[in-house]
Amino acid sequence: MENLKRIDFILLRDEDYSSDVCKQGIPYGDENEDVLRRLTFTSDLMFYLGMSNIETGMAEFLAREIIGDDSIVIKKVEVQKNLRIGKHHVTLDALATDDKGRLINFEMQSTNEPDMNKRLNFYGSSVILSALAKGAPYSAIPDFSQVVFMPNDRYRRGKALYVSRLVEVDGFVTDSSYFLYEVNMAYRGRDRIGRIIQDLDTSEAKIMYNKVLRETMAYYKGDEEGRMTTMGELEKISEGWRLRGFESGMQKGMQKGMEKGRKEERRANVITLLKDRLLTPSQIAKSFDMPLSDVLEIAESIEC
Repeated sequence: MENLKRIDFILLRDEDYSSDVCKQGIPYGDENEDVLRRLTFTSDLMFYLGMSNIETGMAEFLAREIIGDDSIVIKKVEVQKNLRIGKHHVTLDALATDDKGRLINFEMQSTNEPDMNKRLNFYGSSVILSALAKGAPYSAIPDFSQVVFMPNDRYRRGKALYVSRLVEVDGFVTDSSYFLYEVNMAYRGRDRIGRIIQDLDTSEAKIMYNKVLRETMAYYKGDEEGRMTTMGELEKISEGWRLRGFESGMQKGMQKGMEKGRKEERRANVITLLKDRLLTPSQIAKSFDMPLSDVLEIAESIEC
């Protein structure tokens, strides 16, 4: 498998964090091994690795299963793709193109923002605008779908999957070229979608239900070549922290956190981990020995 380029999903905004903020849980030195063991496909890193390598079949598997179309053949996947529309820009997690020219955008969300509907509309509009060549007729706009993995059930109906269309008037679909598929990652049913959700949120390949996800996780964690790729990305992330002067801040912050247990420091740490999406909320709760409900409350108050 070809070498993967480094992505900048871990870069921090200097104005967001001071140099003395504790970075507990961020890969650093020998801790990379522990972070590797705990990574799931809900993290930016594993989702990026799995989706970026078309040979794994992960993008095609998810598209077929979530959209419900076994004829989908993915020909290209662009990860961390940047689109600029006017003065605004958006970074897409994974934009796939199938053999019929249809576009499928995959987004792994760590929090449910109050403006999520508008955010998803902007993502969709950006993809459509960027796909339409200058002077081309509107009929040239490709069919487009978004598959969004949401951390919780924002509709509170207990379903694993919610499907919506761009235009529907009085029950009649007037435009079937744009579909939105929202996957409720909090769903724990034993049906087909439920098992995919559990696999995406599982760190151990051997207990996964689906072969494609199981083999992809096993490759990036157990296979010599794949493991080297993952560890290489973790080392680059670690180096990024060191280059930003966080090495001493991490050590000081961890020591202060253990000695004083200051709530404000812990909250800053949790916000950092949520924004960087290296750990899931449940893993963060376990790392800081705090209730999962507290982590989810913090997650709802920030924008990742």
